[in-house]
Amino acid sequence: MIRKRKQILTLILASVISSTLCYKVNAAYPTRKRLAGEDRYITSLKVAQDGWDSSYYAVLACGEDYPDALSSVPLAKKYDAPILLTHRTYIDSSIVEELKSLKVGKVFIIGGTASISDTILNQLNSLDIQTERIGGVDRYDTSVKIAEKFGKVNTLTVATGEDYADAISIGSAAGAMGVPVLLVPKNIMPEGTRNYIEELNTVINSDYNNKQKGQTTNSSNEGEFRNIKVFVVGDNSVVSDNVAREFENTFKDDVTNEQFGYVERITGSDKYERNINVIARFLEKSTGTDVDYDDVDDDDYTKTDYSTKYDLFSLNNIFVASGDGFADALSGAAEAAKNRAPVILSGTSNSNLIKDLILTKIPNYNNDSTNPEYITVLGGEGVLPNSRVREIFGYIIGDKNTSTGDSSITTFQDSKLEKLIRDKVGKPIGTLAYSDLKNITSLNLSNEGITDISGLESCVNLKSLDLSYNQIKDVKPLLKLYDIKDLNLSHNKISDVSYLSNLTSLEQLNLSDNNISDLSHSRENTKDDDDSDYDKTSDSVFKNMTHLAFLDLSNSSVSGSYSYKNSIDSSDLDELEYLIRLTSLNLKGTNVASLTNLKELETLTTLNLSDTSVSNLEPLEELTDLTYLDLSNNSRIDGDDLKPLQYLTKLKYLNLSNNRIDDLTYLKGLKNLNTLYLEDNPILDYTPILSYKNSLYYRDFDISSISGDVTYSKDSTIDGSIKGQINDFEDVYEYGDYDKLRFRVLYRPYDTGAYSDTLKGLKQEMDWLQQEIASGGMSSLELKNVNDDLTSVKNELSDITKKDAMNSEAANLENQLSSSYDAKDMEKIINKINYEYSDYRYDYYRTLVDRCTSDIQNIKAQIQLIGLQGSGYSSTNTIDSLQNMLEEKQKNKDFAEEKINMYDRYRNFFNAVNSVLEQN
Repeated sequence: MIRKRKQILTLILASVISSTLCYKVNAAYPTRKRLAGEDRYITSLKVAQDGWDSSYYAVLACGEDYPDALSSVPLAKKYDAPILLTHRTYIDSSIVEELKSLKVGKVFIIGGTASISDTILNQLNSLDIQTERIGGVDRYDTSVKIAEKFGKVNTLTVATGEDYADAISIGSAAGAMGVPVLLVPKNIMPEGTRNYIEELNTVINSDYNNKQKGQTTNSSNEGEFRNIKVFVVGDNSVVSDNVAREFENTFKDDVTNEQFGYVERITGSDKYERNINVIARFLEKSTGTDVDYDDVDDDDYTKTDYSTKYDLFSLNNIFVASGDGFADALSGAAEAAKNRAPVILSGTSNSNLIKDLILTKIPNYNNDSTNPEYITVLGGEGVLPNSRVREIFGYIIGDKNTSTGDSSITTFQDSKLEKLIRDKVGKPIGTLAYSDLKNITSLNLSNEGITDISGLESCVNLKSLDLSYNQIKDVKPLLKLYDIKDLNLSHNKISDVSYLSNLTSLEQLNLSDNNISDLSHSRENTKDDDDSDYDKTSDSVFKNMTHLAFLDLSNSSVSGSYSYKNSIDSSDLDELEYLIRLTSLNLKGTNVASLTNLKELETLTTLNLSDTSVSNLEPLEELTDLTYLDLSNNSRIDGDDLKPLQYLTKLKYLNLSNNRIDDLTYLKGLKNLNTLYLEDNPILDYTPILSYKNSLYYRDFDISSISGDVTYSKDSTIDGSIKGQINDFEDVYEYGDYDKLRFRVLYRPYDTGAYSDTLKGLKQEMDWLQQEIASGGMSSLELKNVNDDLTSVKNELSDITKKDAMNSEAANLENQLSSSYDAKDMEKIINKINYEYSDYRYDYYRTLVDRCTSDIQNIKAQIQLIGLQGSGYSSTNTIDSLQNMLEEKQKNKDFAEEKINMYDRYRNFFNAVNSVLEQN
């Protein structure tokens, strides 16, 4: 609140900005005021006068040193009280007069007598002002005593007690949440703090247990399980993992011992970066509605209405204090907390970091703002000079990397993208300003032939963006779209993903089918004034994406030379270690032959390793939360390699098709499976999985005859002469003992529509590749590669379409089977299902032989060409690689020919049986 009796100092920064811009700017500039006195004590008085007309409570802290005072900001917010500073042994008369002016009835004295003497308490008591001392044996104990004033809470904030900056940074957020700030040393949990959190754990458990028994309806945990969130400011070098872990480990169910405490660290390279990261973590998201605040006339102003359920900071009123001393920031933090505003700490070298936050986060900082923003500067010129304030705020409108002000006139280099944006905002002609774009929260720009995404940097409030199936190479315009949660960049030409490193809100990221080969680079979060680029660093692109849950790095096409294919190998998996919330990872068609670096991703529930040439599955035994695992099309995997899977008892989906698996022993304990695919493996014994065969709703094999469940096998249902003909067919087609197999269904259909999304994706990919060819501009080699891949996609589309058609027919027959109770009719239907499946498999392997034959001829031609050109045109490695490819293709062809013979006999046999059954 801005007090009516205080004059608001206004500073229009047009003179500063006009010297740096060559275009007109219409933005409403921030109104700046400075709260300062001749010393820190009078500055705290000025803050109190600005923020409070009256207050029953006040907080008195020692201005000579910071330790005891650091935890007082949330207390001040709780009691709507200003923080006033005092000397150790006496209180300034001006502070006393302010207490009288505010009509204070009670003062909280922070710290023991070593911080504030009893003389001051006695002086206040003589003025009929009550006092309550909140102090412990040291700064850590004092923070606990303050925390106890908050009663039961479900959130804690933790900062180091060895410096002041982190506690001040988190203080406003803690105040807004109504929770305390606990101070801790770096390496040791103080005994008093340990006792406090243990007691809090007891209270929460008791309340929860009573609620479960119906003994109380007044519970902050109503409707949800206990969950204690602990925000720790700083990394292991500031607050050690041992201390942070003790917070997590303390909050446990007193019966089941299940943990319900969770630590979230807010880190940064120094106190200034941590300060900015705290602000960004709790920043509010605008609803776009303006509301009036205050009930006074001269000082009334409007500001954006916010949702505060999870987001705490508003940037309409920014408090800025020097980071070189605690006093001004501490007293200002009380008013900041009152207004749900952050305190930005300014140093001599962090102005660019602050500007970067403001440019991308202040909701109204642009040319169409009608409501001014407030900048409250804490302290005098000596501690925070005007030149630094102007450096931070004065040139923001002219920053060439963000479309604000009339630089907000946004231009798009790609005409297709511009049209789509104009359609989105309903502005077919005229200039596109920042104000036109800022309210866009989602865009679906898939398969639009877009090559350049310049201009999207102005869509600063995007939450969801789909740019899949385009021709995009450069993603730099996405650099500062910090609020994006869902980003789809699949099927483009992207090679440099380092520009995505600052998108720390991402929850879903699809990078499939691009040119990515390096995940080990990110971009700095700061830049020089005259530099429009961000410097590369050696950090992983994923280092700060701690919210990412879904990541797709796959390649749809795994054959041919594919001109746009991610070259992700096992070494790149190192870069995933930062993804502490990752639950879904798709690596299909990549080169990750080794899985060693995956074992740390213990949060994974979904993992696709199809077509990756993996064989050693040992690292998977650590991923015990997996429910979905695809290991199909990895020709090196055999039965012994499945040993680590025995530990994955939560698996529900497992695809092992097209491998060399001959033994299912290690699958016998996976009793939660409801989907199991084993097609095209040399399996002879299904015994290990017989115990849970009835729970497999989706499978591509039949085990009923092996398990001995032969039903309705009554010879009387078939005429003797017909049975004789069938026995003759067994000899002709070498099918075996039909009397045992007559009710064996070779194929169980999956749900209709199961491949709908896959077929849709393949058609989209085919369109994209055809568009790529039509766009031209490729070399002959590039054109050949794209054509090869188009052929591969068409082949896959054809294969799945045929399988889907076969499945549909089999599903119709199975529906008939389920409603039939006559053994003769059942035998006819089962025979038809077996014929449909055998005919499909015969055609599949015949097609595969044709493709292998074509590939073999092409490889031989390449080898012959290299031989004619001589050794100077190629290396021995190239010839060796081609020879290996030739051998693999020949093996695949031989295998397919064997299958052709087998399924040809099967389909002819079932067709013959069908002809005689129809006569019976």
